[in-house]
Order: sequence, then structure tokens, then C-alpha cells
Amino acid sequence: MNAPTDELTRIANSSRDAVAAAVNAWAEAAQRYAADFDARHPVPDAAETQAAVDTAYDLAGKLLAEQHAFATTIVAANKEAAEATFERFRTLGASFPVSAAA
Repeated sequence: MNAPTDELTRIANSSRDAVAAAVNAWAEAAQRYAADFDARHPVPDAAETQAAVDTAYDLAGKLLAEQHAFATTIVAANKEAAEATFERFRTLGASFPVSAAA
């Protein structure tokens, strides 16, 4: 059961890194917009807007991929645990004699 824990830790770290990168990218875009603000043209240019959209969708894609990996890991861990439990019950059940009721 150590491997699923390691996998969950990796997934959590990867998700954290993706969110941090996205927040940094958004903060940098906001700083550039504030520094280059022009009251005559208050709307960001197309490149800045496209970069923000790309960053948002990249983050969403990474998070979805990590959620998929997390769900897959949980299902595998539950399957392992269920199989181990059933095997334990089979082993215990074999040690009890079955007597015929009169």
C-alpha cells in the first residue's frame, strides 16, 4: 500500500505546482497590464488576452489530468484492499469447521 500513497503525494505536489505556475502567470500578466496601462486604450491587447486564456486552459488541463490520475490510483488501491480483505476472509473461513445442523 506504500505505492498508492507515493502516487497520491506525487499527484498532490504536481497539482500544487500547476496552480502555483498559473497564479504566477496571472500575477505577471496583471503587473504588465498595470505597468503598461493606457487610459486611452484600457483593454489589454490580443496577445495578453490570448496568453491569459492559454494559461487558464493549460491549468485546467493539468488539473483534470491529475484528478484522473488520482481517481485511477484510488480505484486501484480500493481494489487491492478489497482483494486482500476477501482473501483474508477466505483464509479465516477455511479454519472454521462447518457442522451439519440436525
